[in-house]
Amino acid sequence: GKEPEPILEVGAGSGLILKLNLETDKYASITHTKGAIITIHNPEEIPNPEENGFIVSPGYETSISLRQTVVRRLPAPYKDRCLNYKSKANEYSNKNECIRSCVQDHNFEKCRCIDPTLVIKRNKKICNLKNMTEICCLDEVLKYLTYNGPVCDCPLPCNSVHYNEKVSKALLPRTHPGKTSSMKLNVFYSSLERQVYEYRPKFDFPEFLSYLGNMLGLWLGLSLVAVFELFEKLLICAKYLAKVRKLCVK
Repeated sequence: GKEPEPILEVGAGSGLILKLNLETDKYASITHTKGAIITIHNPEEIPNPEENGFIVSPGYETSISLRQTVVRRLPAPYKDRCLNYKSKANEYSNKNECIRSCVQDHNFEKCRCIDPTLVIKRNKKICNLKNMTEICCLDEVLKYLTYNGPVCDCPLPCNSVHYNEKVSKALLPRTHPGKTSSMKLNVFYSSLERQVYEYRPKFDFPEFLSYLGNMLGLWLGLSLVAVFELFEKLLICAKYLAKVRKLCVK
């Protein structure tokens, strides 16, 4: 695709402005709500409206202000043990996909079929939602995964971006044409500032060696020069003992 365009301005009117016609008159009569699901996501990630989306309603002008936050974690052996999901060596593109795959593996192992509502691993037998035995089995798997802690090995991503969305809305004028089915959406940055939280090792390897040397020098009175002097004296003693042995033999 197309490269993302840089943002140079902030405030309403400086970002994305959409006018949508939801065609609510074509909705089924059994539909409980009317609206559209919006999700804000990193361009490098696959959108997941089921988990990260929110509903906007017709008849309103909805404004979504953004403020970007970046988190950079450390891989193993550090405590975060993060994973770079963008690497081609990884099977999954994000943490959610990894978790869903893990859940489906447990479903298939226990129920011999997978949950049709999780769009992953469709190559296996899909459970019949009209079969109470299979539905109860899927529920038991979810209960097991919920009450037995993190059984899926799906670490946090090494780099994650959050947009801290703030949503506000106002009614469209009564004279607005098609008010009951149309809406206006404004998406913009409230600030060009970006908060970055970066995890760093407490000691890098060179710093660790320096710290260790300082501690040895402080508590044991040892230094690199002292160590070499010690070896020199031991070598002199060894040569002296060798000469004494030769004299004794003669």
